[in-house]
Amino acid sequence: MLILLVDDNEDITRQIGKYLKIKGYDYVESNSGRNGLEILSNSKFDYVILDLAMPNFTGYDVIQQIEEQKMLNNFLLV
Repeated sequence: MLILLVDDNEDITRQIGKYLKIKGYDYVESNSGRNGLEILSNSKFDYVILDLAMPNFTGYDVIQQIEEQKMLNNFLLV
């Protein structure tokens, strides 16, 4: 299982990443919404853990771009 972890706080991505690794998951980290969207555009993930309250380009902006680019059908939102 491959997870994309997007959060502007590097401490949070590091801690969640450690937890995911201990649980046996593969993951990719991104510390900005724009970079996270670029990664999503170029790779397939099973899940995305997305911070909604990032500065400049929020998680809501990422979701809006996913919808506008018709990528939403590729994801299960929970």
